[in-house]
Amino acid sequence: MLSAPRAEAQGAVFAGIHYSGASLDLSGASRNVDFGGGYGLHAGLGLGSNLQLVVNYDRNTLPAGGSGTDADVAQFDALARLFVVLPAGSPLRLFATGGVTGRTVKLGQEFDGLSPTGGAGVFVKPLPKVAFT
Repeated sequence: MLSAPRAEAQGAVFAGIHYSGASLDLSGASRNVDFGGGYGLHAGLGLGSNLQLVVNYDRNTLPAGGSGTDADVAQFDALARLFVVLPAGSPLRLFATGGVTGRTVKLGQEFDGLSPTGGAGVFVKPLPKVAFT
């Protein structure tokens, strides 16, 4: 049975850092750029107990094999999350998310663009001031 989220989630402001990873598929290209890591920053605002607005920025460096130039990959997301709560008292919440993503890839020249994005996730709140997505 689904129930309404707890009231303490209303109006929450949050921020955090995270590890980020990215990859490029350059099949047929003369260079091999595979996978690289980096960092990410995110922040959001809870609007009521079922809706969050979230911004996210990721920056990754993908090492080029051999003597090539590394690729820099940056991504920015502006998202809305709509939550569903599992049984009352559960530390788990499911959410659907949607918004827009912007990406920039610098690999000798710069490529960039915007696209719609969407998906789903799990929000876990094991302690009153600690949560994971």
